[in-house]
Amino acid sequence: MSPVAYSRSPTTGLLLGLIISLAAVVAYSWYITVQISGLRRLQSDLVERNRKDSLQLLRIQNDLNSLGLAMRDMVDADEPYPLTAWSAQFQRIRADL
Repeated sequence: MSPVAYSRSPTTGLLLGLIISLAAVVAYSWYITVQISGLRRLQSDLVERNRKDSLQLLRIQNDLNSLGLAMRDMVDADEPYPLTAWSAQFQRIRADL
């Protein structure tokens, strides 16, 4: 028997290797796409939460400033109002806080 009769073509092995390589690339690309979309969702949720927290801090700062101004006006001797006249303003600020 001649050695030529027993030699096989490398085409089937190469095609199998190509299919396995392409499957690995497709699977890895899908995994990376899922991970990136998850990170984008996490980032947008974090930005939204930080925006809401910043607005809440600004609102608290505004209320505390209003409280300080009301207390300053209460202590000011120029105001003819009794101390009980300030209770509605303080209740509004307290409810907002």
